[in-house]
Amino acid sequence: HFLLSNRADQMAVDRWKNPALVDALRTDVNVAALMAQNAWYKVELPKALYESSDMQHLFTKAQSLDVSKIVSDVNAREDKRKELQSTQLTVTLELGDTFKRLSGTLGQLLRTHAQLYKHVNRHASEWIDTYTIRDAHHSGSSSDDSQDLDGADHIH
Repeated sequence: HFLLSNRADQMAVDRWKNPALVDALRTDVNVAALMAQNAWYKVELPKALYESSDMQHLFTKAQSLDVSKIVSDVNAREDKRKELQSTQLTVTLELGDTFKRLSGTLGQLLRTHAQLYKHVNRHASEWIDTYTIRDAHHSGSSSDDSQDLDGADHIH
């Protein structure tokens, strides 16, 4: 279809000396039908390949297909491709915005974490000293085994 829409030389040959029509017949008979039935191209099967009954059969089939249906299908696929491209662009932009917001939220979380860590670290030695002294005074005593924080243990 690309070759047709760009009016490429359909009789140009590839490295195996085959024109595009031969590749189209081998890969997609619909494209071959568009080529075979397009008056602008006037393509024919090369004589060397026309002797092949398989190629001759494919060429005859391509000439007999309903080109209007093929063109309609190609146009529908092109419309779907454009729609998918548009959807992809929209989703990509939305995803980019989501990642920006996520990045901001994670940054805020890291800043909060750093502040909390500094605060805990600032009081950690005080808490260790408090619990060590209290545990030393109460060792062996079962009257105060509470794990509750007292007034000195609260974060300020």
